[in-house]
Amino acid sequence: MRITRDRKQKTINLTQELYITKALEKFGLDQCRPVSTPAVTSGKTAREEEANTEDQRPIDVKLYQEKVGTLLYASISTRPDIAYAVNKLAQFMLAPTVSNGRSCDRVFRYLSGTKSYGLTFGRTKNVSNSEVEISAYADADWGGDRVDRKSVTGWVAMLHGDPVSWASKKQKVVAQSSCEAELYAEAAAINEMKWLRGLMGELGVKIAGTPVLFGDNQSTQELTKNGVKSERTKHIDIKYHFVTDEVKKGNVHLQWIPTQKQLADILTKALGTPQHVALTEKLMTMMSKNETENEMKNFLKIHSSQ
Repeated sequence: MRITRDRKQKTINLTQELYITKALEKFGLDQCRPVSTPAVTSGKTAREEEANTEDQRPIDVKLYQEKVGTLLYASISTRPDIAYAVNKLAQFMLAPTVSNGRSCDRVFRYLSGTKSYGLTFGRTKNVSNSEVEISAYADADWGGDRVDRKSVTGWVAMLHGDPVSWASKKQKVVAQSSCEAELYAEAAAINEMKWLRGLMGELGVKIAGTPVLFGDNQSTQELTKNGVKSERTKHIDIKYHFVTDEVKKGNVHLQWIPTQKQLADILTKALGTPQHVALTEKLMTMMSKNETENEMKNFLKIHSSQ
């Protein structure tokens, strides 16, 4: 991992360009053609995909697991933009198929064209040095898995507007409504925000105001704010109703945002190129061309002498 500090701009940049370059060379994908998104949206049904026997042939399990493990490290370190794609790939670790292998290679092809993407901390200016702002974005893709119809939870937690943790996970239960799926996602995000508050407290850092949770489902926010009950919400597990308690206690403020501005949307589903690029640019930054070229020259110099 490369850590770059800009003292003038007061920012810190994290990238894994060399790690990605080595990974591409290791798996023979260094000459591959880049793609604009890590995962492709498919209009096929689960049955239609299973009907293609060629795509369902088994492949080398060990090689597949090694590839996914390599991607997993990048996704949890500096690349939230591939978290959803890697989460999907990890679900087939025991019995990967040709189709899974193709999807895995697509993520590498995406990384080959976005090697210099990374995280930058300190982008938000005019912030207090003594207090920190905590916020999070939570979203869910209702019934996103076409095999078992379980939804996908996605959330990203921010400190002063910079992403510090994120997750893309399949929910353990089948949500019977988009409201329920979003509620589970918000519960997961609030847990992370509570952990961050505790960490800041241990470090002696004060929290600026009430942590804000951004969501794009108005029904969920009405349920948690007003405690609206109906036949459609009675089946929701009680443990997830702590969201309502957190709101009433003033520990978190729920705020609605349009889906187009929902940063966690990139963690719940495969997006089209325009939306994927737009959300990636809001979450991450890219090194300048000169920085990239200098880093690559150093890399080639080191390896040519070995």
